[in-house]
Amino acid sequence: MWELALGILIALSAVKIRSHFLAEVVSVAGISAIVTSVIMFSDKTSFPGIAALLPTIGAAAFIVANESHPTRAGRLLSSTPLIFMGLISYSLYLWHWPLFVFAKLASSNPLSPMMMTGLCTAAVIMSWLSYRFIEIPFRKKSFIHRRYVVLFLGAAAMGIMAISGMLIEQHSSPLSNRIPLPAKHVLDASSENIYWGGVCFQTPGDESSYGGLCRIGNATKGAEPKFVVWGDSHAEAMVPLLNTLGRAYGEQGVVFDSGNCPPIIGAHQIPPAPGCEEEKGNAFRYIRNHDIQNVILIARWSYYISGGQNNKISALITDSSDRATSSTAALGAFERTLVPMVAQLSHEGRSVYIVEQVPEQTQFDLRKMFYHAVRTNKNVSFISVRAEQSERTQALPNSVIETLVALPNVHVLDPTNLLCKDGICNLELNGKLLYRDESHLSTIGAMSLESLFTPIFKSMETLRSSSPL
Repeated sequence: MWELALGILIALSAVKIRSHFLAEVVSVAGISAIVTSVIMFSDKTSFPGIAALLPTIGAAAFIVANESHPTRAGRLLSSTPLIFMGLISYSLYLWHWPLFVFAKLASSNPLSPMMMTGLCTAAVIMSWLSYRFIEIPFRKKSFIHRRYVVLFLGAAAMGIMAISGMLIEQHSSPLSNRIPLPAKHVLDASSENIYWGGVCFQTPGDESSYGGLCRIGNATKGAEPKFVVWGDSHAEAMVPLLNTLGRAYGEQGVVFDSGNCPPIIGAHQIPPAPGCEEEKGNAFRYIRNHDIQNVILIARWSYYISGGQNNKISALITDSSDRATSSTAALGAFERTLVPMVAQLSHEGRSVYIVEQVPEQTQFDLRKMFYHAVRTNKNVSFISVRAEQSERTQALPNSVIETLVALPNVHVLDPTNLLCKDGICNLELNGKLLYRDESHLSTIGAMSLESLFTPIFKSMETLRSSSPL
């Protein structure tokens, strides 16, 4: 409101700048403030707000200066092309928004420069038509009093009512019955919660011992956990599968996971993720203080070395030997902390399973995928990442992880062998999404890796059956 109030004050006041030179300076300063706003403001700028002062005061200064004396900047803005843009500016404001919004929704890819140019041209043409045939006629009293206006508005109202009735009738069925099946699969993935939710159960003493345990698998009273799942949110995404296998083979496990928290003792982030160090300490103590025969480590390993697609510095790990935050330093910290931790667990006679990272779907965008599926009634497999790109992403962590198989009782599980075929790491299987976002598997995706984890549970079953009662 205060922006409008400033314009009212200028209109009602009699402020004049007596010096022509000063008017020129104020005029240029006003234009400069507006141009600076256009260049410097971004989608992160709080607007409207305090930031609105700069362009608003700039516009006010320009108006006051040119009301006092004609200035060079004023003559520039009085040129025919700029006057034309000013005349259609309100229509342009109304037209450009829906054009660009619907174009972005309809396109599966970012708008190209040529498409942007075409949209701008279309917006200008539509704005001129609105100005010429709607704005100008409505300003004339003679137009308003013409009888055919009433007839036109009446016909338009009846037409809108008729079309609305048909649309309501056509779309009265539930949404799930109207959208194409590929789009429904996208919606199903978008609404899925990666967290285990009701899968966990607890036993007396869990709360006080380790801050509350998530037990999965065999829920038989008195059963002792024989495996631990330890990792970040990628481990959470695997819990539905591991819970199912645990129940099928009669084995109970415990899950320790925390988002953005690598399951490595001695590796730290700056600043650390909330609760990460405590969670890691709880997991490691629990494993060493109990008869845990199998440890499954699952994480988005490359994220802690390279920072993911956005090169996030705060994701990089460090250790006591090197506090630098770079990909090279993070790789060194990864090796110096993961290797001795796994070696310690191995020498204690525990089987350690390190799950390499699942391929990341770099083009994953639920909104665009949904509108593509609605528009074409086709699946979205065309944006699946290529296997060679996934290999490059995982090259650094895998160069360390794959050396650990030399240790006794250590196994490396590679999900890419199941998720990637013929050089493509599939985003979907039989039309259903294997991912819920760019890096986390959906429940369907996790279940597709059953054959990767089944040998772990078969070995536990064999060991149990061979043990004396």
